[in-house]
Amino acid sequence: KLCELLSASERQINFLVRSKPHVLEMRNAEEYIRSATTLFQERLGMSEHEARKIFLRMPYAPFGQSLEELDAKLDWFRNRLKLSKRNLRRLISTRPHILLHSLESRKAQIDTVQASLQMTDKELRFLVGSPTKPVLEKILSTSIKDITSRIIKLQIAIATEQIARGRKIRERIQMYLPDFL
Repeated sequence: KLCELLSASERQINFLVRSKPHVLEMRNAEEYIRSATTLFQERLGMSEHEARKIFLRMPYAPFGQSLEELDAKLDWFRNRLKLSKRNLRRLISTRPHILLHSLESRKAQIDTVQASLQMTDKELRFLVGSPTKPVLEKILSTSIKDITSRIIKLQIAIATEQIARGRKIRERIQMYLPDFL
């Protein structure tokens, strides 16, 4: 049944069942997959095949999450980050695991990055909405602790660079305009 339902090979289903044995225990797994597939199709403009592949690509498919939870997450990503349907579809297709974590943890990740880098909403949307730079996917795939650590390192590097630049400017001023110091 799962092979047909997910348009998957027997090998893919064997992997799915080995990695997610709880799928076999779910009473309404088929109904859930059908409903979630419909949700992804309607909200993201995915084909049925694309939507069903999400269940095969995720380390832990969103089994157990209510459809309302999935819908709320899609809404939040789309509204908070002002993602187009196409960009949201790309995000979910390439990184479906972002749907696994709570909305609160996702909000914290985005807010931490935005506050630490002192970005406006417009700058954040530009950063995450760039089709050539999958920044959002990387942010959402990184723990908040690691994000904070990287931002601190970035801030230190920028400060060090500014100090060095300041010294060079002072040296040039001393060389060319010694009377001004």
